[in-house]
Amino acid sequence: MKTKTRSANDLLMAEGNYAHILDDISDGVFWLNTDGCFIYVNNIILKRSGMTRDQFYTLHFLDVVNPEYHEQTKENFQRVMKGEEVTPYELKYKAFDGQIRAVEIHSRPIREGERIVGLFGISHDITARKLIEAALLEREERFHKFADATFEGIVIHDKGEILDVNQAMLQMLGYDHDEFISRKNIIDFIVPESREIASRHISMGYEEPYELMMIKKDGNTIAMEVAGKAIFYKGKMARVVAHRDITERKLAEEMLRKSEEKYRVLLENASDAVVLANEQGNVTEVNRMAENFFGYSREELMQMHYTQLHPMIEREKTMAAFKDIVTQRKGCLQNSAILRKDGTVVPADITGSVIEYDGRKVLQGSFRDISEHKQAADKLEGLVRERTAELSEKNKQLVEEIKERNRAEAALRKKTKELMLHAGKLHEMNAALKVLLKQREDDKTELEEKVMANVKELLLPYLEELKTSRLDARGKVHVSILEANLNSIISPFTHRLSSKYSGFTPREIQVANLIRQGKSTKEIAEFIGVSKSAINLYRNHIRHKLGIVTKKVNLSSHLMSLT
Repeated sequence: MKTKTRSANDLLMAEGNYAHILDDISDGVFWLNTDGCFIYVNNIILKRSGMTRDQFYTLHFLDVVNPEYHEQTKENFQRVMKGEEVTPYELKYKAFDGQIRAVEIHSRPIREGERIVGLFGISHDITARKLIEAALLEREERFHKFADATFEGIVIHDKGEILDVNQAMLQMLGYDHDEFISRKNIIDFIVPESREIASRHISMGYEEPYELMMIKKDGNTIAMEVAGKAIFYKGKMARVVAHRDITERKLAEEMLRKSEEKYRVLLENASDAVVLANEQGNVTEVNRMAENFFGYSREELMQMHYTQLHPMIEREKTMAAFKDIVTQRKGCLQNSAILRKDGTVVPADITGSVIEYDGRKVLQGSFRDISEHKQAADKLEGLVRERTAELSEKNKQLVEEIKERNRAEAALRKKTKELMLHAGKLHEMNAALKVLLKQREDDKTELEEKVMANVKELLLPYLEELKTSRLDARGKVHVSILEANLNSIISPFTHRLSSKYSGFTPREIQVANLIRQGKSTKEIAEFIGVSKSAINLYRNHIRHKLGIVTKKVNLSSHLMSLT
């Protein structure tokens, strides 16, 4: 850094004829030489710094500027030294009391002829303004945070000209921020039929809530409840307006209105008398049937308390039922009574419930005339008593009949028990008899089979031998008679004979019987008087008819198993 000591010429230039004028102005004035050292400061700068002129004249401009502004300040100083124009800029420095102060610097070159010999600067203290701006910025930031956090749409405008809008409002109408702001005037978002009242309220500064319709980006409309208030915004007065979407509420109100219209139609066309009363019991509405039923006009009924519609004897019960309906929101009172205007007491059934009507909770009571029902019930009760007496008498007779029937049933049960015992014995005897009969049949069958087998095996073969032997005529006649008698003897039970020799010829039966007795082929051939080859042929026939041709079975053993 170059020397910070002023030359005599510098002092003369700095403390010329204008020094006393510069000391009287409210802004700080300073001169710097080409090295950047102070060669003059006025009284305001001395007052701000707490230093003397001699102390100041030993300083470079960077010595009094906060470090974060050094680069900016050096650059601007160099530009002034080159003769360039520098726009005012801001910087901060630390005052003698330790406070950080903000100043706005205006600077220009000091010339001697064509030569630049220094810098003339004015330091305008903007500390107060900066504090105000910071406070306003903080306030605006808080406002924006609050506006974006609320569910209501917030718009800030100046006589309709849009200044700002929150996110909730943008979502309600379907715009992004830039689109909304570009529309310029809040009136553009309001349906034509609501613009006059909105403009009037804006011009009057009206602060009470009112309703209007606004237009969304997609062309649909939205019902809004709006309320505005004047605020100070970014240095000037503006109007902040809160918008609440009441579309659903309006739809609900419309549905309620239509519902009440329908209810009114139903009320007037109901077949029962209907009376509405508030929670204190005062009648608030009736239908035409109620006028006919109670005998009062609608105007008269509307001036009455519900207890006046009942006879004194029914009032305590009616009041208790009324309280129950209020508590439980519904209820009924059967076989009650009402008091007509002419003093007639009419039996009635009453049903009650709590409903919403005309924006309030009321008790709806429906009254049904049960006079005819009551008369029919009384008549029915008389008939029931008569029928009960008849049934009582019939019941006595029935009891006696039941007793007699019980006695007969007891006798029948006794007889049935005896029969069951007898039947059991008969069953046992029948079973034993069946066993005996079966045994007898088996024995008979076995005997017949044995007789038949013996005849075929022991008699017929030899009878055949006799028939082929040399007999005289008389002998042949005897043999024939013998054969006929044998056939006659066995004919009654041939159908029950054993089938062990079924299909055998008499000779085959004779051969089979001898094989069963253990005789050899030779012995059988000699006995019968035929060759051994004939006997082997008989053996093959027997095996074939017994179905054991291909089996390795001993023929003698097999024939033994058939006996």
